[in-house]
Amino acid sequence: MILEKQAPIAIFDSGVGGLSVLIEVRKILPYEKIIYLADKKRHPFGTRSKNEIEKITDEIINFLISKNAKLIIIACNTASTVKLDDLRAKYNVPIIGMIDIEVISKYINEFTGNSVGLIGTSATVNSKAYDDIIKKLNTDIKLYSKDCSKLVPLVETGKIESDSFKEALNNCLSPLLSDGITNLIIGCTHFSFIIERIKDLLGNNVNVFNPPRFVAHYVKEKLSHEGLLNNSREIYEPEYLVTSKRDEFINTGHKMTSLDLKNVKLIKLYGF
Repeated sequence: MILEKQAPIAIFDSGVGGLSVLIEVRKILPYEKIIYLADKKRHPFGTRSKNEIEKITDEIINFLISKNAKLIIIACNTASTVKLDDLRAKYNVPIIGMIDIEVISKYINEFTGNSVGLIGTSATVNSKAYDDIIKKLNTDIKLYSKDCSKLVPLVETGKIESDSFKEALNNCLSPLLSDGITNLIIGCTHFSFIIERIKDLLGNNVNVFNPPRFVAHYVKEKLSHEGLLNNSREIYEPEYLVTSKRDEFINTGHKMTSLDLKNVKLIKLYGF
């Protein structure tokens, strides 16, 4: 498979969360074509079994390769728990995940102190994927992980003003404050849209790290290293693909971002 400079970058998630990655990628790579796939038919990924997550990830990657993607970003922490080395050995296209040692190494040295919190889905937390990489990079860090799965459907449907959201967010963060964390990793791309609310609850003594920005910088490095940066100076609107609930994707996307979500197609992913 020959990868082309003019081919698109592909980004996928279960819903709107990965748009936080798309936004950061567009900031530093404005001339790249982008395909964004939201598999809302199987949202949320975070409560699924390891085998289900691996099957979904394989199906989506195969589909995106069929769309001629030159690089694939797994913009979902849950799907990123699938071993990247295995995926990279299997597919002849660069694959970057949220829980990627190259990404985490970009912000781990910015931690203040050694007490680090992590908020994510049950699948992300239970996988210990963050624990394993952080241990490789710095054995002094103590990681406190909290399953905040209940927040994901509330963000996905735009219900961030509801009492149930406020209660779920407080229940998510309070134990980490009790643990005395001085840093927090946003371990779910959906939570990138509620960072200001998270910071308000945590206070000024906790540094919050949002991986999408660091993922975007690694994507640029990777494309440059592989000689795959698009040399065009034309700006393209992303192509958005959703497997279900197109209107909900558009409505929540508009609420959470400043993106123009006009080019949204409903697709059948399975049996492509």
